[in-house]
Amino acid sequence: MNIQDTPENRQKIIRHLMIYSGQLSDQGLLHGKMGVVILLCHYSRATGNPLYEDFAGELLDTVYTNLNTELPVDFESGLCGIGWGFEYLVQNQFTQGDTREILAEMNQWIMERDPRRITDTSIEHGLGGILLYVQYHLYSCLIANKELPFDELYLSDLAHAAAQMLALSDLSALQKQIAQTYLDIYQRKSCELIPLSTIFQFMTGEFLESQEIAYGKLGLRGGLAGALSVMLRSDEDK
Repeated sequence: MNIQDTPENRQKIIRHLMIYSGQLSDQGLLHGKMGVVILLCHYSRATGNPLYEDFAGELLDTVYTNLNTELPVDFESGLCGIGWGFEYLVQNQFTQGDTREILAEMNQWIMERDPRRITDTSIEHGLGGILLYVQYHLYSCLIANKELPFDELYLSDLAHAAAQMLALSDLSALQKQIAQTYLDIYQRKSCELIPLSTIFQFMTGEFLESQEIAYGKLGLRGGLAGALSVMLRSDEDK
């Protein structure tokens, strides 16, 4: 179905998400519930209707309840993407809480994987996504003068992996930016994060009004939440 940016289509998308997103088995950021939560929070703020934010809160509770060691570590559908989503929601005041406490157990699971042995540098499944999550999590603790959420050995190993990643010749511009940003934050050279517009463009991908999107896909990447997210961002650019 071709989805043009019209008020009618926006309403159709949000109704579909409200009805079916609770049935998603994927808890993750790009294709699952966490991505839908972020979209619903933005839609609630854009429309001034708290109904969508309330529903997002219920959906977020189910994501948190379903965190477990069987989830992959990755950014696409796993722990790092979900952790990034929690950080994003708190940093942008969609919800409240101390992410260091909220994500403490999850961080322990992530640290069990040795970053020096990860050969996949992709953002979706590999080192790139881990670096992206960790730098956002570190940022919130550093600006609040809180104890860091990862131990020094893990952060040092991750810095070593990031430096090795930067030495590769086949990285995308975003992968390079992610690795360098982590090193700058880790070494306290800078506390500037990658612009959210860049991150959302990566998460949603290209979206054109003529693009065909199946109503069975609900997430940010190639799904209804992504399409509506792009529509909302176009409002901000006007």
